[in-house]
Order: sequence, then structure tokens, then C-alpha cells
Amino acid sequence: YDKPCARAYARAVLIEDTLYLYGGIANGFRFLSDVWRVCLSFENEPRWQCLCPHGPEFARLADFSMVLFDDRLVVFGGLGPGYSFSTELLAFDLKTFHWCVLPQVGHGPSGRRGQACVRVGSYMIVYGGMSYVDQKHVTHDELHALSLVPMRNALGEESFIWGRMAVDGDPRPPALSGAKLVSHGSNLYMYGGGVNKTTLDVLWRLQLREGLSSWSVVCMDPSKEAPLGRVNHHLVVVKRGDAHDGDLLVLFGGQLEDETDAGDMWMISLSDTVQACSSVLASLSSSCASSSASHSDLSSTSTSGVHSSYGSSSSSGGGGSSSATAAAAAGGSSSFSSSSFSDSPASAVIKFPASLLPRTAATCRNSCLPLPTHSSSGSGSSSSASPSPSL
Repeated sequence: YDKPCARAYARAVLIEDTLYLYGGIANGFRFLSDVWRVCLSFENEPRWQCLCPHGPEFARLADFSMVLFDDRLVVFGGLGPGYSFSTELLAFDLKTFHWCVLPQVGHGPSGRRGQACVRVGSYMIVYGGMSYVDQKHVTHDELHALSLVPMRNALGEESFIWGRMAVDGDPRPPALSGAKLVSHGSNLYMYGGGVNKTTLDVLWRLQLREGLSSWSVVCMDPSKEAPLGRVNHHLVVVKRGDAHDGDLLVLFGGQLEDETDAGDMWMISLSDTVQACSSVLASLSSSCASSSASHSDLSSTSTSGVHSSYGSSSSSGGGGSSSATAAAAAGGSSSFSSSSFSDSPASAVIKFPASLLPRTAATCRNSCLPLPTHSSSGSGSSSSASPSPSL
């Protein structure tokens, strides 16, 4: 192999001048598990290198979440063979080029695809996505955070902890699939996404602050042109200085509401955004303390089936909607507290960074185990057949 084959719904991450590419779906039905990297240095001609031409069966995924942390590609969810929704947390080691399944605990998301995802410090934050429950497509509006630093219990067993973040704000994003999420200082920005074949042209800001993190709509002069609503686009922050002065939010491509492919690019200045709060980033990079508490099984559901690229059913959970159009941002700074997670605190005694206390504690599976071939509920990935999606 000299370069990746044509594909859709793959994911890529960039670290310094090296781009890592993984997975996706080819020809509308072949789920891929290959991992590639390419150096984008101007000093040399870019050349693809295949790190893993064929991964294990559980690594054949499309439309998943992926972040890079501690020399590992960390992957959650996605659509797999048989059009099943994976609930597994996977890791690809960039030193050994080996895959494994990571044990999860806490209140994590159900199996889903199309969720927005971003890494903030040592946490992976996931919003929304779409799954298939009771023969219906369900689009989600929950905001989850995963600690990428494992917790070790009294037996020396490691687990990665999920928590569900508590937020306020009016309006709040509705249930969405196919939106994109980026981090800038102490704010997260999310654009696009859709549900019921309707796309949104709204730029949302989540201000990470003490107590409840707060959603708001970022508005601009309505007389100025702005991008149309879309799904499965690209959204990145372009850094232009250490102090965030002049940083840009850049949007490219995606699929419009009439299902045509977009090739336009938009740039929005984030110069009004408040500089990153060092206490926020320090809190997010903290690791969990050990816990000897007992755990129970994760209460997540995984079922199969999907027909639309961004959802075709009513939403799950509470959320708000807005018809406001995207644009330039305003920001804020602060730190987190224990109330940033919803519902009751953890039953285990876990010293999490203040904003990311898990609301429950529950074990998943042992490390480095393959996915089960089928599952009706609980952790794992369902492989029951369903009509092919319109990918």
C-alpha cells in the first residue's frame, strides 16, 4: 500500500506536523481498520506510511470519535460491520502499532455514530450522535466527558471513567448528529449538525466555568453572509499567536440539507474570545485518584440500524433549539466545580478534577479483549442486521 484508499467517515488527527488517519467506509459497505500517517513538513515531499493495514474485527469502524493522547489514538463508538453501533473504547498504540479495548466505568454514552468530539487537556468530550433504539433512530443531546488518564483500584486494575457534564443556558443545542466541536481557550464551539433531515446553521459556544458550564448562541450582524447549515463538515481552530489574538475558526465542506456536497470555506475571527484560563487547563490535566469501591455493569444500550447520515427520528433528552445564524464569538473564563456533572455524585470515592466528577461508577470489561459478536444490551456492540445506511 502506498496511500489510503478512497473512503468516507474516516477520522484524522494532527500532532505537530504529522497527520494520523484511521478507519472509515469504502464503496458504501466495506468497513476499514487501517491506520496511516503522513508527515506534512515543508522540507520533504509528503509520503503516506501504513502503520496497520488490517486491524482486528472490532476496529473496523466508521463515523466514530477519535482523539490523540499519550501516544495513542483513542476511539469511541461508531458504526461497524452489520451496521451495528459500537459502545467500545479502543486504543491504537502509536509505538507498538497494536489495538486493544480499554475498560470503561461510569455513566458513558450508549453506542452511537456521528457524535461531535474534542479533546480538552486529558479529557475527551462528546456531544450528541445518533443510535438505533427499539427499531427507531434516536438522536442524542447529552454532553459526556471521558478521563483519558486511567483510574487504578485497590487491585491495581485500571479503568477509564466517563461522566455526564451538567450544563445550563437558554437556548441550548437540540439533539444533533453530524455536528463538529472544537476547543479554544476555556470555550468549546460547535457548528452545524442535524436531526430529522433538518440541518442547523447555528454556532454554539459552551463556556467552561465554575459550577454549570453554559451554552449560548454566537450571533453576528444578520446583514452579513454566513454559511448554510450542514453536517459532516470540517471545523478547526487556526492558531495565530500564543495569546489567541487573531485565532480563526475555519469551516469547510460537509453535506447540506438537500444532501448536496458543499465545497465552500468560511473563516470566523475568534479575537474577541477571552484567553485560556490556566486553572481550567490545569484542572483538566489532573489524573484520578485510586479507588477501592466495587463496580457494576455499564448501563448502556447498543442496537443496530441506521438509514440517514445525520438522524431521522425525534431527539432524546432535553435540549433547546435556535434559528440563529453562526458567526463571531465572545468568551469567558473561569474554573470548574463538582456541580459540572449532573445527577448524584459518584458512589465510589474518586477525587476527580472538580468539574468532572462521574455521577455513577460502573465497570465495563477487561483490557485488550475483542468485541463480542452480538449483544442485546449492556456494554459491547450489537451486530444484528439492519437495512444499509445511506452513507
